[in-house]
Amino acid sequence: MQRPWRTLAFATLAVAIAVAVVAAPRCGLSWDEEHSAQNGEYAAAWYRTLGHDDRVVTAFNQRFYGSFFNVTAHLAGKVSPLGRYETGHLLIALLACLGLWFTFRLGQLVGGDRGGFCAMLFLALTPPFVGHAFMNPKDIPLAALFVAGASYLGRALAELPRPSNATLVGLAVATGLAAGVRVIGIFLAGYWAIALAAWWLVTRARGRPRPRWLDVAGWWWKPALGAWTLMVLCWPFAQLDPIRNPVRALVDNAAFQFQGAMLFDGHNVSPQGLPATYLPTWFAISLPEFYLVGLVGAVVPALGFLLIDGRGRRAGGLAAVACLLVAALLPPALAVRQRAVMYDGMRHFLFVVPFLAVLAGWGFAAAVGDVTALRRRRGPIAILRGAVGLAVAAAGLVSLAVTAADMWALHPYEYIYFNRLVAGGQSAASTRFETDYWGLSYKEGLAWLRDNYPPEARRVAVANCSSEFLTGYWIRSTPELAARFVPSSAYSNPPARVLLATTRYNCHRRPGKTLHVVTRKDVPLLYVLAQDQGTQ
Repeated sequence: MQRPWRTLAFATLAVAIAVAVVAAPRCGLSWDEEHSAQNGEYAAAWYRTLGHDDRVVTAFNQRFYGSFFNVTAHLAGKVSPLGRYETGHLLIALLACLGLWFTFRLGQLVGGDRGGFCAMLFLALTPPFVGHAFMNPKDIPLAALFVAGASYLGRALAELPRPSNATLVGLAVATGLAAGVRVIGIFLAGYWAIALAAWWLVTRARGRPRPRWLDVAGWWWKPALGAWTLMVLCWPFAQLDPIRNPVRALVDNAAFQFQGAMLFDGHNVSPQGLPATYLPTWFAISLPEFYLVGLVGAVVPALGFLLIDGRGRRAGGLAAVACLLVAALLPPALAVRQRAVMYDGMRHFLFVVPFLAVLAGWGFAAAVGDVTALRRRRGPIAILRGAVGLAVAAAGLVSLAVTAADMWALHPYEYIYFNRLVAGGQSAASTRFETDYWGLSYKEGLAWLRDNYPPEARRVAVANCSSEFLTGYWIRSTPELAARFVPSSAYSNPPARVLLATTRYNCHRRPGKTLHVVTRKDVPLLYVLAQDQGTQ
């Protein structure tokens, strides 16, 4: 019975890879990509000069971030037939597909092939994850590698009291590379320590034979040391002080001084003074309704498991749920508790979304299992469980279909998605919360200029509200645009003839005639404004 679910998982992964290859290189740029590209360039120079070129540890805040993905993208860009950023987009999307696969493997550990497939499907149809998978060079690589490490961690737990060397090596590599993107990846080593300690205490309390303490300690410190070493190798700043600098980066990141107010629930708020509801609200309005369906739908199957079906397996099931809840909730809870500086919605915590997908997918899969079990179960309790499972399955399938339609309508801006149940739908939420804060829609605005702006004898200056490179890269790399337009600053004097204005910071309200508006689902994302004279 498991094989069809595994086949569906492989088919889903194949579709995801195809979408990644086709769609990711065509996506617009995000303002964080220039910073990441510089990090890759500076880190490559650090390694090439054996640390004499130290820009990666002295320029702005480059020291806060590991360089594993950035160096990889930089080197790939040297040989790729695609452009520098298009190559990065493709690598990010392929890493997201890797995250899908390990989400399946993690879900498979706790819910069999059906649970793994449902977890993978839930994540593949999570608009914030998919939208960021086309262009986010920090949070998606971290999310993919983090869930990979969690999958190896779960496998190691399943192999106790004799975890294999291959599993521990996989845990070390995934953890080290995750921390080599963002230092929070090293949390996996802490999770492994907690899991081992809990297993040891439970085994001792039950009087079962257990390995020596030295053996158990080795199962922890060897992968932990390997992960830390790999993290340091990927991170020039950590190489200067392998113990203290990673800790400094973790503390400094939590207090990063992001400038500018953000639209949150209809009000402009400072990242340095966020309400405690900021992060929980963003999770509540950004995740599709099928997460709630899966989590609520798990209640009846869970009761059935605890009271009827789970004889001999209850402790393992409860432990698995507890581990997933810790992985999903602990990092956001710590950030809220410490009043960490946050901005741009929930994107910094995308790495916990796969765990929520596993939990919700597990619940949905269990509800489906109660329906299919009616073939062999009899009695009123089985019928009740089947009826509840059928309702959950129907609601979940409807939500999945509606979300897929929403993603199609929003593409390539899936990350601006708002759900209906909590956020009130796309149109209502977009007046109260940030939409295209990344600036992806600048590329579409330039495409409109190319096709519709009247030709002039001289090149027309085009500016945007964010960073010059967001439009300058496309103008310089596209012959049709370079022949007619020239990138400019939003604050040049005289002003640029055309301003591409997103709605962030109300830039679209600057003086000018509206020539065109880029929209999705009737929500304005970008205004093409004609300003006073400005040619170059």
